[in-house]
Amino acid sequence: MASAESALTPAAAREIAPHLFPPRTTPTRAQIEAGINKCLEVQRRAVTFGKRPFAAVLLAPDNEAVLLMHQSVDQVNHAESSLARLAYCHYSKEYLWQCTLVSTWEPCAMCSGMSSSPPMDRNLVDREP
Repeated sequence: MASAESALTPAAAREIAPHLFPPRTTPTRAQIEAGINKCLEVQRRAVTFGKRPFAAVLLAPDNEAVLLMHQSVDQVNHAESSLARLAYCHYSKEYLWQCTLVSTWEPCAMCSGMSSSPPMDRNLVDREP
């Protein structure tokens, strides 16, 4: 028998608490490419300073303005998880629901858990060749 929680779909959640899930705009191909390029710029800068080659960028609801950027600090403070913690300090859950997280690599299990559940569940990933 399924629990009530397991039966809660994203659509049902929006019906129950619509204020937590405001409408969000799907990024265009050009916005996706611009976000990935900005993220790659952060990654290249990190490597220049001897840091690990991982970066993350948080795009505003308009999918163009960059709200936050972060690079991997060390083996525990990864770019995505560090950015997610910073974002939660500065923005409401409702606002973050409308944002997009861009990453240069497929996030690890820790970062996936932190950045793939609401409100930060819209992620774009690209890996520089």
